[in-house]
Amino acid sequence: MRARGSGGNGSGSNYPQVKVLPEGRQLRILVTGARGALGRTVMEFLQSKGHEVRGVDYQDVNLADGPATQKALGALELDAVVHCAGGFRYGR
Repeated sequence: MRARGSGGNGSGSNYPQVKVLPEGRQLRILVTGARGALGRTVMEFLQSKGHEVRGVDYQDVNLADGPATQKALGALELDAVVHCAGGFRYGR
């Protein structure tokens, strides 16, 4: 049995192949969950690599509301989205 994700170049992987960008290529990237620990870390990392990074959080837009998300983010010309937002409830 092969491990999930082994390959990545048409060798049976369930994951898309990773593309390496040319040196110095800057991307416009949106990070969801930007105020959380993971989102902040991802934003800092991407910014350190020279990318233009924007962050949103639940206080900015309800990502579960498609029309509201499209209205808030539709005008941004993005190359990628890194989804770090999550939800959880306390108690029952």
